[in-house]
Amino acid sequence: MLPLSHTVPDPLLAAVLAAPDDDAPRLVYADWLDEHGRPDRAAFIRLQVELARVPAYDPLREVLSRKAGRLLDLHQDEWLAELPDIPGVTWGAFERGFVASVSVRSISEFDRVAAHVWAAAPVDTIEFLDPGRLGRTRQYAGVRKVRLQQLPSLRWLEDFGDSAFASTVRSLDLTALELENDGPTILAQANALGRLLELILDDNLVGVRGIQALARARFRLTRLSVRGMRGADAYSNDPAVRSEGVAILAASHRFRDLESLDLSGNEIEDDALATLVQSPHLLNLRELVLANNELTDVGLEVLADEGWEIRLANLDLSGNPIGDGGVAHLADAEVLGELARLSLQQCEMGSRGARELAGAYWFGGLRALNLNGNSIGRAGAAALAGAGENLAELRVRENDLGPEGARHLAASAALGELLILDASGNGLEAAGVRAVAGSPHLAKLAVLDLAHNDLPREAGPLEAAIGALAARAPTLVWLRLDGNQLGGPGVLALCHGIEWAELTELGLRECNVNVPALAYLATDSRFPALTRLALTTNAVDPTGLRSFTHAGFLGHLTHLDLSGNLLGDRGAEILAGASLGRLRWLSVDRNAIGIEGFSALRQSKWLSRLKTLRCAGNPSGDWWGLVRDVFPGDEGWGEEFLPDEEIPF
Repeated sequence: MLPLSHTVPDPLLAAVLAAPDDDAPRLVYADWLDEHGRPDRAAFIRLQVELARVPAYDPLREVLSRKAGRLLDLHQDEWLAELPDIPGVTWGAFERGFVASVSVRSISEFDRVAAHVWAAAPVDTIEFLDPGRLGRTRQYAGVRKVRLQQLPSLRWLEDFGDSAFASTVRSLDLTALELENDGPTILAQANALGRLLELILDDNLVGVRGIQALARARFRLTRLSVRGMRGADAYSNDPAVRSEGVAILAASHRFRDLESLDLSGNEIEDDALATLVQSPHLLNLRELVLANNELTDVGLEVLADEGWEIRLANLDLSGNPIGDGGVAHLADAEVLGELARLSLQQCEMGSRGARELAGAYWFGGLRALNLNGNSIGRAGAAALAGAGENLAELRVRENDLGPEGARHLAASAALGELLILDASGNGLEAAGVRAVAGSPHLAKLAVLDLAHNDLPREAGPLEAAIGALAARAPTLVWLRLDGNQLGGPGVLALCHGIEWAELTELGLRECNVNVPALAYLATDSRFPALTRLALTTNAVDPTGLRSFTHAGFLGHLTHLDLSGNLLGDRGAEILAGASLGRLRWLSVDRNAIGIEGFSALRQSKWLSRLKTLRCAGNPSGDWWGLVRDVFPGDEGWGEEFLPDEEIPF
């Protein structure tokens, strides 16, 4: 493919680079690409521009992100290849259709290449891998976000905070750098961070003293994230913000511009909530994340009082034992009058709590609700189903819904705006899955999780339940059916006569995918958009794999998970000869593959784009040296759906 400068007129590129905050030149650029035979690149730009305009708490973001992600899976290598090869620079993530970040070793290294970077892409984020000695720095108007992967010393951080380079930085990410409380103290005294708006100090053992320092800082933040490391008392005598730190934060006028606050995992107790809502300085707060603390219904009682001026749009109390009583207080809370997203995962909530939520005066305005890991049951599902007319995202994983709860959700016209539904782990059985899959009211669903729902092995009910998913085929972009024993009949019902026009990712982990099922995937399926397929822990052996390699969608798969199967060396050799020319990620963990199989993968002409190869749990031997340098990638995918003992390290 020709370099970008040879495919797009220079004035269009120049307009994008000259006005990085303006969407108009990017959309003009997309129009030109459409007119000159590059529709995927044009569509990607438009999707990411639209994504950037959607509020952070709106479920539409996930749908747009997955659609854009499919195009990036397919074309990332070629789009990055259009950019110049600048020694020492790694091009990073795309935003609003263009690469917006780079990784370099140090600031001095960036000084050397800055002009070349900005001549090629509208970059505003710099990641420093090993900053080294700071030295004299320059000011760059285009540098707005900085991430550090390593911190040479606290003295380096002090020098950085007083440097010309830091004077334009608006977002600083210092996650997991062992700063403890000295780091925030140094930042608060910095002379050059006056424009800083966002500060991320997650996993740094920041405690009360650190918050006390930030309360006197020279910058005025709009976003502060200080996620804690629970159980870290052995490493520090002040490792968590706790209620005392919250009180200091709430009392400081320095936080009056704060819009987003994340204090998850900080041993915060009930008295802290009153401190927050009563603060005269936190009136602009819109997002509050207090997950995995020590809050109970007692602390939430203050929210039901009248007169508080805070109006939250996003609240996350996941992992706090607030119970139904705490939910009742939330239902009466004026501070939630403008709430758009609520997360109450694992909050010991039952059907009464669900009824309280459904009856809340603000529930009709809610766009996203996450109740994963509670026990609302069928009665709770019925209550939510009748009241969620504005919901676009509903997550009720592992809530004991059963078939009747599923029928309540499926029968509700009030849920017609749903884009995302997670009903996994609910014992829906065939009747419940069939009801959800075939509901006439869920016509907009784009993301659907029906994993681990006790589908029967009997062909008749199984085929009817899975076949009902045909009603969802026109709109789904993501589908997970893990842990349901589909076998050949279920996979045939999923494939036969159904066009999955938009589906980009399909999860079939632990689904008894065997030789007949693989044959059906190869001969009966129509997945024109599929790029990611998970077949973890099935019965994929060389015979079935050979059939599978004839699938029409194989040529556009970019991610394939075959871990925990029966491949052996022969299966690896079959993979090496398959038409997997776009594959970027492959897992063959726990497949009894030896040196012959890995030699075949290494030498495969079809796997030229493969970057990440997961291969843990295979017989020990010299094969590791064959693959580690050829496939050095470390991209993660799907770990959230693996049992803890299977997560690769």
